[in-house]
Amino acid sequence: MNESGADVVKTKIEARDGFIPFLMKRGHSYISNQSIRRLAGRAGVKRMSALIYQRTRAVLNVFVRNLAQDALKYTEHANRKTMSTMDVIYALKHQGRTLYGFGA
Repeated sequence: MNESGADVVKTKIEARDGFIPFLMKRGHSYISNQSIRRLAGRAGVKRMSALIYQRTRAVLNVFVRNLAQDALKYTEHANRKTMSTMDVIYALKHQGRTLYGFGA
């Protein structure tokens, strides 16, 4: 238990020689309903079912986990311990999601 009294579980993203620790509350995520509502609003959604929040969190967690794994490959290849912005940009490009405006 931590200071707030909530159980915190470390999950690991497996990589070749290391891992990235993610702290997640047991049964909860740090992605709020308001954040999901804001993203959906930007996409033009006017109303959402209450069930959509958990499903959206699950999809976002998988997306971030896959992105972090790919970015970690670039970081390890460069023999660094700190992941850079460009590692994430290259990982997005590798997944077919080119992000413009960051010099890549």
